[in-house]
Amino acid sequence: MDKLTNIDNEITLQIEKLEKQFDEKDFIEFIEFRLCERKEIHLDELNKIKGIYLFEIKNSKLLFFQDWIKDFKNNFKIPKHNHPQNWAPNINKSRTKKYSNERLNWIPLYLGKSENMKKRINEHLNSNIGKAPSALKLKQRFNIGEEFFRLKYIDLGDIKNYGTIATIVEKQLQNKIKPIVGR
Repeated sequence: MDKLTNIDNEITLQIEKLEKQFDEKDFIEFIEFRLCERKEIHLDELNKIKGIYLFEIKNSKLLFFQDWIKDFKNNFKIPKHNHPQNWAPNINKSRTKKYSNERLNWIPLYLGKSENMKKRINEHLNSNIGKAPSALKLKQRFNIGEEFFRLKYIDLGDIKNYGTIATIVEKQLQNKIKPIVGR
């Protein structure tokens, strides 16, 4: 049992180190875009990159968050009567409460991880409502077409324990950054 306790203690120390390793300044800004612009969003640079990605949405009028979120909630939601299951994440009410009196220029929208960021981000942009996979399905949300979005990422490289490490980093960054959509 002592051997197992020693291994557990070592793993706990490594997890604590990992949790302190990343924060918002570690993201690489990749692209800013508007959905209403019909130009293609080129993601080739992200092909087969393993990492963490962050979608942000611009608060163009620099409203207090509590005022901004009212309009955004109405524009972001998907009518339930159209699809029994929309396969899309919802606004996280507990996180929106944390920003109530702030004026943020860029609001963290959604944070995720992927072993192929190009493929996963493409799903967030282009997937159809009512069909798998679960994704933001941004181009299907016609009421937010005029909004400005920004995409950032952290390249986790070619690590052996990607699944374990990415899950810890994703959770830790979600707790720090508090994206308003998703778990």
